[in-house]
Amino acid sequence: AYYLTKACDRWLSVRLEILGAVVASAASILAVFSTTGDFPLTSAVAGLSIYYAASTSGILSWCVRQFAALENAMNSVERVNYYSTTVPQESTESPVTPSDSWPASGSIEIENLSMRYREGLPLVLKGLQASIKGGSRVGIVGRTGCGKSSLMLSLLRLVEPEVNEKGVGPIKIDGVNTSHVPLSQLRSRIGIIPQNPTLFSGTIRSNLDPFNSYEDSVIWSAIEKCGLKAVIKSMEDGLDSKVAEYGENLSQGQRQLLCLGRVLLKDCKILLLDEATSSVDFETDEMIQKTLREAFTETTILTIAHRVNTIMDSDMILVLDKGVVSENGSPSELLGREDGEFKRIVDASHSQ
Repeated sequence: AYYLTKACDRWLSVRLEILGAVVASAASILAVFSTTGDFPLTSAVAGLSIYYAASTSGILSWCVRQFAALENAMNSVERVNYYSTTVPQESTESPVTPSDSWPASGSIEIENLSMRYREGLPLVLKGLQASIKGGSRVGIVGRTGCGKSSLMLSLLRLVEPEVNEKGVGPIKIDGVNTSHVPLSQLRSRIGIIPQNPTLFSGTIRSNLDPFNSYEDSVIWSAIEKCGLKAVIKSMEDGLDSKVAEYGENLSQGQRQLLCLGRVLLKDCKILLLDEATSSVDFETDEMIQKTLREAFTETTILTIAHRVNTIMDSDMILVLDKGVVSENGSPSELLGREDGEFKRIVDASHSQ
């Protein structure tokens, strides 16, 4: 797009220069002929007219470029207006206000979950059913496009799942329907470690505790659990050490561990891992898995698996296929099925 813009600019500049040359030539010829006659022009006026005629191309070019810049800027205004007036807003109605201790156990009941990304598109999740006990570790596997990430988005209501005719949603956490819970409370009670760790320009402290809700001792405890204490201690300012935009002054593994420390501070009862270890080395992967086993013993952990070996110690495996759960059970149970989908996925990963 930038190349096309510059090409059009050069195309216009050449023609405006030609037009300016024509105007300047005409002004020069007229100035010469106007020096004779009954009312001859003085040399000063003739020179001034030629000077202004020669500057015509620059003025025309400036006017056209300013108009084009204004038109481009108005596209931004048009988009802001479209998103603020046309795109449906997230629901703000909250008939249920859960207690401060919700969720207490982290149990999740999913009944007939259907979800599409926008009206008119086909369903991505098609009546998905699942029952997850509080404090259990659940691995979610399946081929690309089977609905793994869509399930995570539905749990957080980043995309609203479809509700029944009574306005009741398909997901319950500790018996509370998530469609009736305020979004701020729902999302603050669920921890997530994404595939690409998200850090902000600021300090170690502001990335771990953006709302200044915890004491330094609690923050250091979380840092120690995620294995970054030695690294942050070695920094000049400790917790107040600078973090560059997107965390570019930290390695990929350190960014992911810092995101893990952020979740440790929240002490949430439900943790979502969206292929959190797919972009880190095996050593960091082992450190993350060790922290998950030791620090989240009473937390319900849902893991979208990129490496099958990271979910082999899960309590339950959900195998998704075309938006539904095709298999579920313990890893040993699913591996015992000779024609099972999970066994085929494990065999394929071992053969690579």
